[in-house]
Amino acid sequence: MIFIVGAQVEIKQVTILLFSKDPLELDFPVIRTPLHFMKDRSAAPAWLLEANQEIEQADGFVIVSSEYNCSLPPALSNMMDHFPPASYRHRPCSIVTYSMGN
Repeated sequence: MIFIVGAQVEIKQVTILLFSKDPLELDFPVIRTPLHFMKDRSAAPAWLLEANQEIEQADGFVIVSSEYNCSLPPALSNMMDHFPPASYRHRPCSIVTYSMGN
């Protein structure tokens, strides 16, 4: 399957932005005020505005993560919650999780 995806990416000349770090390593603070609830967006940290712009410009998303108690890990959830739902809206998204299982 990786070869099929690779061929499709090559044919369509898609640019892939790989966000390959663990959300815990990115040092996202525990969310207090998401970007979409800030009254003055210019008061938001520059890293948050830049990351939101990259999300808004994406054609789609593939999220690969470990499973945590039958859900997404809290650090990933916290990171994604910083951004408005409109930033993700109307684009294909795939979530792939893995687990050691029993």
